[in-house]
Amino acid sequence: MTMRRVSVLCLDEGERAKAAGLLLAAPAPETNGDYLIGLVDDAGLSGLAGSGLIFNAETESTPEPRTAPAGAAFDAQSLEDLADGVETDRIIIRLARPFSAAAGKALADAGATIERRDGTSTFFAEAQAGATLQQRISGPVYIARFAGRDLSVITDIPAVDSVRWYDVRTTLGDSLAAVVAHRLSGAASSRGLESLGDTVNDIVGRVGDVASREVTKPTAADEPAVVEVAPFDLRCHDAAAVDEVAFKVAAIPGVFRIEKGLNRIRYWTARDPVSEAALLLKVSALAGVATVEPYVFPEPLLNWVRGSLWGVDPPGGVGQWQGEGELVAITDSGIDEDHPDFAGRFEAVYHAGEVSKHDLAGHGTHVASIVAGDGSASDGLLVGVAPKARLFVQCIADASGGFTGLGVGVRKLMQEAFDMGARIQNLSWGAPVGGRFVLDTLELDEFVSENPEHLVVVAAGNWGAQDIQDPARRIGLMSLGAPANAKNCLAVGACCSSRTDGPYAGKTWAQYDGSRPPQDPPMAQLPLTGNADIVASLSSRGPSDDGRLKPDLVAVGVGVAAARSRDYAGAAAPWPDKPESYIFMTGTSMAAPVVSGAAAVLREYLIRKRNHRPSAALLKAILINGARWISNTVQEDAEIGKPNFHQGFGRLDLSRTFPADDAAEFALTFIDVGNSDPQAVQMARPTAPAVSWRKRFAVTASNRVLSVTICWTDPPGRGLQHELDLLVIAPDGTKHVGNAGLVRLPTQRTDRINNVEKIVIENPAVGEWSVMVIAFNTFLHPQGFAVAATGVITDWIG
Repeated sequence: MTMRRVSVLCLDEGERAKAAGLLLAAPAPETNGDYLIGLVDDAGLSGLAGSGLIFNAETESTPEPRTAPAGAAFDAQSLEDLADGVETDRIIIRLARPFSAAAGKALADAGATIERRDGTSTFFAEAQAGATLQQRISGPVYIARFAGRDLSVITDIPAVDSVRWYDVRTTLGDSLAAVVAHRLSGAASSRGLESLGDTVNDIVGRVGDVASREVTKPTAADEPAVVEVAPFDLRCHDAAAVDEVAFKVAAIPGVFRIEKGLNRIRYWTARDPVSEAALLLKVSALAGVATVEPYVFPEPLLNWVRGSLWGVDPPGGVGQWQGEGELVAITDSGIDEDHPDFAGRFEAVYHAGEVSKHDLAGHGTHVASIVAGDGSASDGLLVGVAPKARLFVQCIADASGGFTGLGVGVRKLMQEAFDMGARIQNLSWGAPVGGRFVLDTLELDEFVSENPEHLVVVAAGNWGAQDIQDPARRIGLMSLGAPANAKNCLAVGACCSSRTDGPYAGKTWAQYDGSRPPQDPPMAQLPLTGNADIVASLSSRGPSDDGRLKPDLVAVGVGVAAARSRDYAGAAAPWPDKPESYIFMTGTSMAAPVVSGAAAVLREYLIRKRNHRPSAALLKAILINGARWISNTVQEDAEIGKPNFHQGFGRLDLSRTFPADDAAEFALTFIDVGNSDPQAVQMARPTAPAVSWRKRFAVTASNRVLSVTICWTDPPGRGLQHELDLLVIAPDGTKHVGNAGLVRLPTQRTDRINNVEKIVIENPAVGEWSVMVIAFNTFLHPQGFAVAATGVITDWIG
């Protein structure tokens, strides 16, 4: 007889009694807030499936041994032996059941302080074994600080399944650790092997090249020789240890250069497969090191508007919302300080030297114009999305166009923008990592978690390529850049433009002059411009490497006309009416600032009209809530469902996002709850403020779609840390769960992967509807959230 552990959502005593009747009596089911957790046999699982109850069954997994030594074996010998032992005060704990207050207390009493969940992905292994993506569910695995040395005090806790030390394989990640061990085991020679960074790209699907540089190194004859070197980044468990760890890394033979960030160190070593592996192992074995990874330099996401956001007929009141009073940060190549479209509305700072006040690359000027250009040089024809917003431009490009002004980590640039007063920041660049969760991703999530008003809009990437193995010849998955794979950013893919002029007029995607144009129909036959309901072939697809939905949405990014820098000498097509002032550019670099401008307009509306200063989670929830789904074969995938990894939740559509004036035929109702708010939710424990939140509104007409979206700023860490459930209950008691259109196993009824969930109901019944937010796992602290609802609805009525 197969037994499975299940969690059943019980909204009243009747549902609790029904669930208890289907669970095994021994061991006794546990109550965790609104959930009843216990074991079921095959008959009980079948009964739950037909009961009308909302439940999730844990996926079956092969447990690790109760205790596992640090440096479990890879290939011929263990990493522990290769590293000569690792001293650490962190452990990896796998629980035998979902986290509960009782388990947390038992671990704390044993001296273990839980810091985060371990989101190590199993997707790639499952994919190779023939499993489908929707079967990948993160297990109850946690990273904790532990000052003792006897792990038996942890394994003696009934809720614990296994425990092991945080070791070298954890620092490197399983895939990279396996490669390192194999190369140092003596089973491989360096001949014909790739650099480690390139190998990691092969593991996740090659989308770009790991950065390399050339340095001058003295030879034995005291003559300079050119050595190709590769950068690696490491992060410490504690920021206070950075100086000490940097000193130790610099002392290791083979390290040519060291750079330090806030909690991060970049070192450079010779680009050689075996010597890279040996040095990587030494670095990862240092006390205090949490993560080491090859560093991939980001690049601007550019390949060789406003009207489309509001539909064919923009609402009459749209003119009053132009981003006035908003400051948007543009972190990019620079800005043409003398372009008339920005006069008196920007401040620029230079982080790679003042190469040019007119932006040699031209990328930043174009991006800034899409956000907030006022069209002065075009007599008001080419106007940005938020033409009255102000700009804070961080110029990070050097003379060659490289983004060297980033330094080590993205956090300091976000902090600078935040300190200047920006609450929206646009990043139209990224690193081609194939969805891998890297340190820039972690830093973005960390910063927004600490500064929840700061919305970071990130271009998804331009590494889309047709999948010739797909019978429908869709664009292949797993090409997402970083930091667009961050949980707490708003990641933007590109769709085509509705414009019928410009350099792509009358051309199909087979004629696209950028990289990787599709060759097979139907994508190759679709028009490059003229129809906004086509996701661009170039646009990077998700998911993140732990299976999360990305991009969040798509926006116009093909054939966009915007400001031209006077120092730009590239090949982009000029705007024929004024070629010296405007050019056409294409890429997710252009789509992201469309969304940043839309966020500025929305933020202005919320502050001026609704008297509310929004969190980043609320801005994200409202923009996603209004997104319009694109229906056609190329943009949909029955094996993924809706939303998906091509378009996220759909195309940005401000006409459905918020009522621009009092004549609008729909209303926007929202709630914005911070972590310290009494309405924040937390899993059941004595000091929890609430395990669930519940409000009602009335639907007064059924002729418009009801849309409800939740977003929360998740604690930093790979994979979803806190799990909330969104539930909407109709007047007749019918329950609707968030992201119900995603393909899941029959025994998984709620989303346990994403921190955005959306519910769309066509022709909603007139009457009172309930919206619930329920905490399933919030092990760190009470969790705030934002909920947005649109339709012919009232405000909250209780």
